[in-house]
Amino acid sequence: MIGRRTFSSAILNAIDLKKQTPAIFAGEPTGGKPNHYGEVQMFRLPQSGLMVTYSVKYFRVIEDDPDSLVPDLLIEPRISDYLNKADPVLETVLRK
Repeated sequence: MIGRRTFSSAILNAIDLKKQTPAIFAGEPTGGKPNHYGEVQMFRLPQSGLMVTYSVKYFRVIEDDPDSLVPDLLIEPRISDYLNKADPVLETVLRK
């Protein structure tokens, strides 16, 4: 299951699973791009003491540069599912 909250290293894990297993993904497109910056480092600003984070590595894991990883079974969220406390993605996965 992937969706809008799948980003950063979780996308990298999903892509590895996709490449190395017969996994089928269900849900929504990921919340981040498959190719992205990561390996975060930090430093403290000397005058304000604020912490600054920055990425030091670009992960290019697929040939194209799509906006997200799209699942094999696209299941868009609906307000009625939310109001009825239903999880159509989980229900779909459990039926498979």
